Amino acid sequence: MQANKEYNAAIDWYAFGVILNEMLTGECDYDPTLLRGISYSARSIIEKLLQKDPARRLGLHGNIRGHRFFRYIDWHSLERLKVTPPYIPEVSDTHPTFQETKLDDIEEAEASVSLPPDTQTRYPGFSFVNWKTLSKTPAE
Repeated sequence: MQANKEYNAAIDWYAFGVILNEMLTGECDYDPTLLRGISYSARSIIEKLLQKDPARRLGLHGNIRGHRFFRYIDWHSLERLKVTPPYIPEVSDTHPTFQETKLDDIEEAEASVSLPPDTQTRYPGFSFVNWKTLSKTPAE
């Protein structure tokens, strides 16, 4: 995408293509040779969603619901929440636990972070703190 150009939903359709590609091939990068092992309809939808020209990208150009990849989806029932999910995860009784952090601990950790002076002047006002790094002890 070029600077100072407006964007539209075409970028969302492209992102959907990237996610679908990764789900079906197991790879983040688009490699057409990896598509050989998946169905024609899956290969086709990925190629059409990852179309470089946004004006020709499926979703903006053409009816994505009508694509062969979605041929078994009953859109009418889906929109009315009448479709049974293909997979329902089991609910467990375990809940994630979070360590409480006191404000004093945060301020102490922030004060202990020292960046080289040239980095500090290059990024004035930058306030990100990587809590994972700060929470590690030297023995880890």
